[in-house]
Amino acid sequence: MITALLLAVISRFPAGVHRAEIPAEYASSAPFIRVTVQGSSRPLWFTIDSGSPYTFIDQRVAKELGLRVQGATTITGAGTGSVTVQVVDGVTFETRGFTTSGHEVRVTDLSGLPPLFDHPIDGFFGYDLLASTVVTMNPRAQKITFVDPAHFHYRGSGVSLPIRFGGKSGKWIFISGTIKVAGNREAATEFMVDSGSTDAVNHPLLRKSTAPLRRINTGNGLGSPLPGVAGDIEWIRLGSYTLRDLPASCCGAAIDRLIGQGVMSQFITTFDYAHKRLIIER
Repeated sequence: MITALLLAVISRFPAGVHRAEIPAEYASSAPFIRVTVQGSSRPLWFTIDSGSPYTFIDQRVAKELGLRVQGATTITGAGTGSVTVQVVDGVTFETRGFTTSGHEVRVTDLSGLPPLFDHPIDGFFGYDLLASTVVTMNPRAQKITFVDPAHFHYRGSGVSLPIRFGGKSGKWIFISGTIKVAGNREAATEFMVDSGSTDAVNHPLLRKSTAPLRRINTGNGLGSPLPGVAGDIEWIRLGSYTLRDLPASCCGAAIDRLIGQGVMSQFITTFDYAHKRLIIER
């Protein structure tokens, strides 16, 4: 699956350069960078969503840019039900020192997302970008780094976590970890890694917690919200790192075991799909 997408989506750097560091604004723990669509000088705010199989752009922005729609389809989002989207083929995005082309972009109404992130959002990159380049999110330095996978060599002090590709299309990533909820034994589990979620931890074990819980709507984003609960967990462990007293929620979404930016923003996080690993470093 990765090989097929690498042939379609190509990420390029200037001659003799194999990396690009892009300034990022972090809001609700998520990074936002400025990009343009080739042929337009209008700057757009994009984030990167490892929980999305596709790259998306807001329908209003697509119309203003004059993007030509080739067809329509339906997808499922964070909530329940399906969402109708239009499809634009062969879109090229550019940012400082980095170009990524060949994207099959989904077009839909993203007007509900800015309030969730407390930041403007014109679109977001998904699996297609992550499969074509190594992406490092660094909230401390307020930047995102893109590196040619053939020239990426990690020499830091962080932890390399093997990833499993899953989901119906094999475009979601999962890592192993351990969770501890009040009144329950610690449990080994597998977490989906969702950089498009502002949550810290989602897990059904939370329903069994003896700590206080409150009723909420979960699955905010694309699709309709679902009823769930929220509270705190005692800790999660990812590799040699243990994070304590984290907010958590559950349940009802298509994936009910995940970590989002509430966890990832505590690390420098590198998505290295070419080598099937997620690297986290504090």
